[in-house]
Amino acid sequence: MMKRLSLSLSLTVATSVVLIVGGRAAADVIVDQDTTIDYGVASLIRVVDGASPPTVLDIVPGGSAPYVSSEGSSIVNVDGGLVSNGVPSAVGITAVDSSVVNVLGGSVECEDWSIHAYGTSEINISGGVVSVIEDIAVTAYGQSEVNVTGGEIVSDDFRGVAARDSSVVNVSGGIFNTDNEAVFAYDAGKVNVFGGTLNQAAGASGTGVLNIFGGTIGDVSPTGLGICAEEAARVRVSGGTIRGRLLAVDSSIVTIVGYDLDLTGTLLTGTLADGTPLNHEAVAVDSGRFVLQNVPEPSSLVLALMGAAAGGLLGWRRRVGPNK
Repeated sequence: MMKRLSLSLSLTVATSVVLIVGGRAAADVIVDQDTTIDYGVASLIRVVDGASPPTVLDIVPGGSAPYVSSEGSSIVNVDGGLVSNGVPSAVGITAVDSSVVNVLGGSVECEDWSIHAYGTSEINISGGVVSVIEDIAVTAYGQSEVNVTGGEIVSDDFRGVAARDSSVVNVSGGIFNTDNEAVFAYDAGKVNVFGGTLNQAAGASGTGVLNIFGGTIGDVSPTGLGICAEEAARVRVSGGTIRGRLLAVDSSIVTIVGYDLDLTGTLLTGTLADGTPLNHEAVAVDSGRFVLQNVPEPSSLVLALMGAAAGGLLGWRRRVGPNK
């Protein structure tokens, strides 16, 4: 039977369902109309489509829950609240179908996994902290998408954000403090890095794709790693500040895009397409290899374009004549 449950400033229709979470019984709270939570909820919250989708759940300061599931076309906003549990192998926030999760502030803190995205769902992290102790903070599966524009991603013992299956991860901001790779493309997943501060390497394996356009990437230690490509992965670096070594293992290919590029032995020098200088150790193991793609230096390209434009103007004036 459906019952009306008061949650903070709004009302929601909910029903109790018994399920097992992390080896213990818990009571589901099903939310199917817009709801704001500003106090503690001790069970799993399922946000589903109701009579007027999308259903929006806001977890604001003072609000907390151990588990949240965003389903259908629902929207979950963590904006100063807390999603946290210390249960091994339990996920804090799960997004499925075409749902959207926005982490604007507050925290998502879990033992193994903080956020999982499936289907065509979307995760947007612009503030707050998403952290785990043991595993990967945020993982995208299926055809889902993760966008990190701010906030902090923390993993005490493994990786920060991962793209699996055919999912896409875009990073344009934020700070990544992780024990292993800050971002990683598995399977046929794709990771694009445009900005942000990644205090560990960026990597790819399987047939994963990693594109580095900007940002600061890599371990600051003397023997640190900046880029790691494994198996049949494809990595393309055209910008950004890379700290540490570049590594291509198995049959992976790392393409460097810039000008005056040179790889003598394991010393990679030159300038990336965005103007960032290179003076890095680049190591190829097994059949891994580096491809140097030289493009025109920006100043040369500007001069060439100016020359072409001037030539076009002169030709136009000749065709038109002085009295036209």
